[in-house]
Amino acid sequence: LKCNLDSYVFDVTAYHLDPSIIPIEKFRQDVKKAIENPLGRAIINYDRKSVGQIGGGHWSPIGAYSRHADSFLIMDVAKYKYPNAWIPTAKLYASLQTFDQCGDWNFPDAQDALNETLLYPEIDSEYTEAMSTLGCQQARRGYITIFKKYL
Repeated sequence: LKCNLDSYVFDVTAYHLDPSIIPIEKFRQDVKKAIENPLGRAIINYDRKSVGQIGGGHWSPIGAYSRHADSFLIMDVAKYKYPNAWIPTAKLYASLQTFDQCGDWNFPDAQDALNETLLYPEIDSEYTEAMSTLGCQQARRGYITIFKKYL
């Protein structure tokens, strides 16, 4: 997002969720601060399996926080598959600690090197070649906070 959002207009901070560096309370406060601010947003990269869903890594915005239930409302962007869901903070926090096999990669240059077959791999060998072409490196999942600096 930092590449696509004007740094004079937006303050974008990405967090790879290493629990030895980011305790659950910091995660909770960072995300609450972003979603409670009319000029703020929070996006998460979480592991669906860790929250009881089918699938792997997924990006979704967070829409709200319930203090009473200590849960965040995940505004799922794949509504055809999953509706929005309230996920307890502890479960969500754990799902952000998982590893994304292509969490870091050579963006945007490597994307241009993918041919049609590698853009839409249908077999394991094509997927493996696409990951290699992109220069994928394993990294922890996490969250991003975005604040518009002014109206």
